[in-house]
Order: sequence, then structure tokens, then C-alpha cells
Amino acid sequence: MNSQILYNSKIASSSYAIITTQKMPPIVNKLTDTHKMYKSVERLVEKNLSTSLLSLEFREAFVIFKLKMGEIQVVLDEEDALNNAITAKDFESRDKICKAGADIALLLFRCTKSNSVSMPKFELFYNDFYRMKPNILEEKMYAVHEEANKNIHQLTKYGITPSLLKAFQAMVSDYFKPNNLKQTAALKKRNLRNLRLLFRDADSILKDQLDKSVTKLKKSNPQFVFAYRSKRIVE
Repeated sequence: MNSQILYNSKIASSSYAIITTQKMPPIVNKLTDTHKMYKSVERLVEKNLSTSLLSLEFREAFVIFKLKMGEIQVVLDEEDALNNAITAKDFESRDKICKAGADIALLLFRCTKSNSVSMPKFELFYNDFYRMKPNILEEKMYAVHEEANKNIHQLTKYGITPSLLKAFQAMVSDYFKPNNLKQTAALKKRNLRNLRLLFRDADSILKDQLDKSVTKLKKSNPQFVFAYRSKRIVE
């Protein structure tokens, strides 16, 4: 937005780290817990690889498991990068429209109040907007734009021009563009699908190879077998 749009310094110093947490789907929580178990098993075996008490059969099975863990990590890293990119982009875009919306709403409230046409619904500040859920924020941003258009002649003296309102509308429309949300959802859906398949493969390696071969170490390495089985529990 143009520098003519006033920005209250008190609003600027307010907290920006207001994050709306969403409840994760059960499948995501399950995969997270399972991955913790995988990592526990991996650390235990790697710690004991130097001992000659681990059989060749077990070692070979572990190598296969490690390779699968590597594939899982690649997808997890992709998902993490995607989430970080989304968070950064969302923070920056949300920050901009909330600042602009708060500036316009404040000036709108002032000009309507001076004309004895009080609009308390527009006496909102940056944090009021930033805390809103996406659907509520979208509704409020368009309401601010609509009322500002109706009062553009009074807002002009504050530096709010039709071109600035047009730029504000474009900013809001771009932020809430469905295509962006659909693309992000498609990528996250793909990653979740891949993780399900990789976890299924990892489970098969554990159950059909590592779990079976570790039972043969009961006599030679009972302490390791006990530790291994304790690590195989998904908490």
C-alpha cells in the first residue's frame, strides 16, 4: 500500500506470532508416532552394529530398513519445506492485508464518526484482523473494501484513493485465491499418500525381516533382543 496510508506504530509493535493451530488428522498423528518408533529402533541398532553378536541376516535386513528410512526422510523433508514455504508466504501476505485493512478501517471509522455516522464494526486493529479465522478475515476484508468505496470522497483527504482501494482489493483477492489453496492441498495429499506407502513397506521389513531375525539372537545377545522389542512399541 502507499505510504500515505497511516500505520499506527502501536499496532506495528504488537505480537506477530499468533498462529492458529489446527487439529491434525488421526493418520498424521499415527505416522508421527510410528516414525518415532522407527527412529528409536534405528538408533538402537546403529549403536550395536560394532558388536559381532549381531547376525549377518539381521545386519542385511537393517540395511534394507535404513534405505527405506532414507526414502521416508526425503518425503518428510519435502513436506517440511512445503510447510515452511506456506507458513512464510502466508505470514507475509496475511501481515500485509491485515496492516492495510486495519489502516483503512481506522480511517473509515474516523471519517464516518466525524460525520455522525458511527461504524463501530470498523473500529478494528491489526491484531483483531490477524487473529481471525480465514473465512472471517476474508469477509471482513471485503466489507472494509466495500464501505471504503462507499465513502471514498471522505477518505480521499486521508490519502485513500480509488487506485489504492483497487490495489487493496487485488491483494485480498490474491491471498484468498482458491487455486493457491488447491495446489497446496494437492501437494500435501501426494506426500501423505507416499508416506503411507513407505510406512507400509517399512512395517513389512520390520515384521518380516528384522523381527524374525532378532529372535535368533535370544541366546547370544538377550539384552539386545529385550532392548529391541522395547523400542518396537509405538507410544
